[in-house]
Amino acid sequence: MYHRMTMFLAKFSLIFFLLLVASYHSCAALNNSTSDDPNYTYMLQINKFKFYYSLVATDDGDAISVMAVYQDLAWLGVGTSPDGEMIGGVAVIGQPDAPVSSTNPGKYTMSDESVQGVVLMDTSAQTLKYGNITQDTITKTTTMSFIQMLDETGEQSIKPSGKNFFIYAMGGGNSFPTYHSGGRGSFQLDLSGLSPTVINPSQESSSDNEATIWAAHGIIAIIAWAFLMPFGVASTFLRSLFSSDKWFKAHLWFNATAYVLTVVTFILAVVETPREEMFSDPHFVVGWVMVGTASLQVIFGVFRPNVILMDDPLRPVDVVANTIQSMKSGSIRAFWEVAHKFFGFALMGTSLWQMQSGLTLLAENFGYQSYLYVYWLWIIWFGAAIVLLKLWSFHVWASKRPVPTKVSIMSQRQDSDTKLSIMSQRQDSDTKLVETSMSISEEDRDFLRMSAR
Repeated sequence: MYHRMTMFLAKFSLIFFLLLVASYHSCAALNNSTSDDPNYTYMLQINKFKFYYSLVATDDGDAISVMAVYQDLAWLGVGTSPDGEMIGGVAVIGQPDAPVSSTNPGKYTMSDESVQGVVLMDTSAQTLKYGNITQDTITKTTTMSFIQMLDETGEQSIKPSGKNFFIYAMGGGNSFPTYHSGGRGSFQLDLSGLSPTVINPSQESSSDNEATIWAAHGIIAIIAWAFLMPFGVASTFLRSLFSSDKWFKAHLWFNATAYVLTVVTFILAVVETPREEMFSDPHFVVGWVMVGTASLQVIFGVFRPNVILMDDPLRPVDVVANTIQSMKSGSIRAFWEVAHKFFGFALMGTSLWQMQSGLTLLAENFGYQSYLYVYWLWIIWFGAAIVLLKLWSFHVWASKRPVPTKVSIMSQRQDSDTKLSIMSQRQDSDTKLVETSMSISEEDRDFLRMSAR
């Protein structure tokens, strides 16, 4: 049974990993030439992305006329940056699913690489002319065009001569804001002269590496908390279906492996999370709590008290009654079992929220396809299967137990009372012997010694 569950876990995890990997794209080819569109002077092509531009004169001053074309259906962004990085730049972003307006395409400031750091600028700053974004569903092409002033108050100027950093990004679909899984990059252009110079074209990989690390974090967490840990809990919940102590071996190895993977996911999160967010982001805070609680579970699991051998209960309610009775008698093992089960189920319940939160963040911040419905379908199916198996195990257990009667129950209680009475009598006898010994005089003790000789 352990082998079959392990093989199923491995196959499912491999499929899940391949689905995530399939959503990752990169681009590298570069081609700069005279525009193939008569409305623009120059054209720069980087794989499926084309950047058309011309310097034009308007009533408000010099400007750059831009058309960005992406060979897929997705939101599209083009902008300028002081150093070619996303942070500190200003981007023009078009949303194909939203109506064209003074803010679509619109200008956005970028203060952070997260979704929250991309902010639409005030209406007074939305100075684009002839902004438009369209899609051709037949050729699967997204086209965004606009005219932007070279010099605007409060913004970095676009130099008509000299080097300018440009940045671009494409989403994995039309939904915005989402991660730029369609690709992103930066390049330098010198707009002076008959032919602009492309200098140091790049595909920025820092954010892509970040997305890969968080994807690994999510995949490992899913393996640990959607598969290994539930199997570990289920093995003890269904222990009557196992022969001998195999349930304990399954419980031990599933949970131990899940804990190791949990520590790995935690390390990945610590490496990638800014220090100021470690205790403010709810997902990260819950992660701290889960790792700490899981560590205590492991420590107390290793140094657990010895098992107390007891007669098999005649009824399910007797299990609870025996536990309560053991706790009243001061059994450390009984207290340990209650605490171990409580924190175990608390961790499983918390993991449901943590997985929901994590998969949502992966989709929103990095553009990965959401697998929430797959996760919840698996959890519901697994939970239903465990309930059915538990009912079956109870049926098997009940069929092997003698039918509880008032006589048998009273007998079991009398046996328990008798054991307690005997223990009490022994304690009283020992006490009397001690008292008697203390009340005998020294002369009597000498006489007893002489008689014994």
